[in-house]
Amino acid sequence: MNLYIEGTPYYFHGGDLGLYLREVVNELQNINFENFYTIKREINIDNDYESENENEIIIPVKDSRFSILNILNKKTSIYHCFNNGFTIPDYGDFLKVSSIYSLLPIYFEDLVKERYSKAFYEKVPKALINSNNIVTSSESIKNQILENFNIDDRKIKVIYPGVNSYYRPIDKEFSKIYIKSKFSINGEFLLYIGELNSRKRLKSLLQVFKYISTIKEDSILIMNFTQSYYDEEALAEIKSFIYLLELDTKVMILNNLNISDKLNLYNSCSAFIDLSIYEGLNINILEAFLCRCKIIASPIEYYHEILADYPFYLNIDNINLDSLNTYDFTALDTLIDYIFKTKTVYKLLAYKPFYQFNIETHVAKLLSFYEEVERGQL
Repeated sequence: MNLYIEGTPYYFHGGDLGLYLREVVNELQNINFENFYTIKREINIDNDYESENENEIIIPVKDSRFSILNILNKKTSIYHCFNNGFTIPDYGDFLKVSSIYSLLPIYFEDLVKERYSKAFYEKVPKALINSNNIVTSSESIKNQILENFNIDDRKIKVIYPGVNSYYRPIDKEFSKIYIKSKFSINGEFLLYIGELNSRKRLKSLLQVFKYISTIKEDSILIMNFTQSYYDEEALAEIKSFIYLLELDTKVMILNNLNISDKLNLYNSCSAFIDLSIYEGLNINILEAFLCRCKIIASPIEYYHEILADYPFYLNIDNINLDSLNTYDFTALDTLIDYIFKTKTVYKLLAYKPFYQFNIETHVAKLLSFYEEVERGQL
């Protein structure tokens, strides 16, 4: 097997997809799987992610499609596009696999930019046809594909995403000391780590926190946004909304977090909160989950499938966000403790063990899948 991993999200994607794919590549290198490579064009573009990928071929940006195809045909038996089908080719003498995580424009077109929506409708339907096999991150995404496209369900393989196994429960008192020393955070706080876009409903999250902070006056909200080159306008809008809600002294935005920072934030927060209206690949909520972090989540199908009854599900569609005092949040920490009884965790462990979401487990399943694809068993 000679595997080509389409490298665009690896090098240039700042969100969940880039984070996930970099973990996949790192794990392939950790297990000394040498029969894979990526191609990186020498593009003059800002990139915050220094490549640690030893299995890359760097080519001049002027190289033609023909010269790239020549490399692919000589070195590739399986071409895997992790880029939601956006970069799967319609050419080449190799097997083609597309990973599909999101059909957001179909379900919430008003939440995506026109440019993205246009590209989605041009590329994803073709990718589903041109791919020999399709990987999805959940049964719910698989079902969405089958509902909207005429695709043989035997062509689709569900493999749950994986995250770095560094994320784990550690001593909470140690984590609190770490967070206090590095960020001067002392006391109870809620945590949001994730992408900065409209499907995350961050304004609604801030309105919910506004009410929580009136009940627990010493609580704060820590936010860390996945930065990409197009996020500055959205970031300015969120900062203005924080000021409008008079939360500027209660919301702290942290930048440039490393893996140790995130581990200790997950382990010391009162709860991780994510009120997304749509998801198909949320790496941060899985990191929080592996840390046994308390989680407040929106009751979307994807979260119910991967997290089952672990989180406290908050349906903000049933709440008047302009009069939150009618909603019972009288003791957030007591309420969360009540929701997260030990038996809830063990009920989950009985049929969906935590290790299922480790990157080691995920990559092992990917390699097994590739072998089946190459043998024509799928």
